[in-house]
Amino acid sequence: MLRRRDSAEVDYLMRLAETVLADHVRRDHRWRLHVAGQLDLLPDTTARALKEAVEATRDRADAGDLTVAIGYSGRLELVDAIRGVLDEAAASGRGLDEIAATLTEAEISRHLYVPSLPDADLVIRTSGELRMSDFLLWQATRSDIAFCDLNWPAFREIDLLRALRTYGRRRVERFR
Repeated sequence: MLRRRDSAEVDYLMRLAETVLADHVRRDHRWRLHVAGQLDLLPDTTARALKEAVEATRDRADAGDLTVAIGYSGRLELVDAIRGVLDEAAASGRGLDEIAATLTEAEISRHLYVPSLPDADLVIRTSGELRMSDFLLWQATRSDIAFCDLNWPAFREIDLLRALRTYGRRRVERFR
């Protein structure tokens, strides 16, 4: 999450999210933007730019879905989802025993940060780290993972194409 990063790096990433990502996605009609994370952890200008980009791209029926995780923790997403399930259950008068007996994956999934998106087919992990780093713990259980030595801001279109090519080559029947 953002708290673990150097302040200069965070400032740079926030400016990048505001100027490049939000503006580009808003103008490029091939994408529908989703943001996973806690926008209240971000500077107001960054949160506003991302919210506006999400709203501007919401109704693009034929667009691809691009989800950006910013201010995000997979563990915190699961905690928030469970809280959402419990809040909903409490509002309907269900007790803990009933909740525990009837809780389903679908119920948890409905309370994730971006519940409308399917599980990830491919996760691209930048920075050269060979670990998930608290990322998409629920949604990436069956995902292919591509590791890239570049940090995210240096990630280029050619790097995306390489990851997609590799993914295409090793794709196997899922859910055996």
